[in-house]
Amino acid sequence: MATKNLLKRIVNFMKYLVCKSVKFRSIYDRQVLLEQFARVSLISKITIKGNSIFLYLGEIASADDGEVRALICLFWRYGINMQQLAIFWTPENQVWLGPRSGAYWSNLIFPRGIRI
Repeated sequence: MATKNLLKRIVNFMKYLVCKSVKFRSIYDRQVLLEQFARVSLISKITIKGNSIFLYLGEIASADDGEVRALICLFWRYGINMQQLAIFWTPENQVWLGPRSGAYWSNLIFPRGIRI
């Protein structure tokens, strides 16, 4: 129960995701990544500061499963810290997103020891 309250507090304060030290594998990878982020309607603005990409979020509550899955895929492919994606967890999507889902991303988003 305490973890649910913590997640709610994080969501209230967290208005952006940070992509630090992104692992680009080719010359055009950066452009492709930015184009993919731009297609996610949940992202309202993208800025680049130094080696970091900031993804400003719209209404998190309106995130649909497809948008969250797209972010999971992009974060995994480019080696971006996936723990910040825990803000998208809800009781409705816990079957596929939650720490006990068994998906390849489960332990990357919800490290061992975190209980929801």
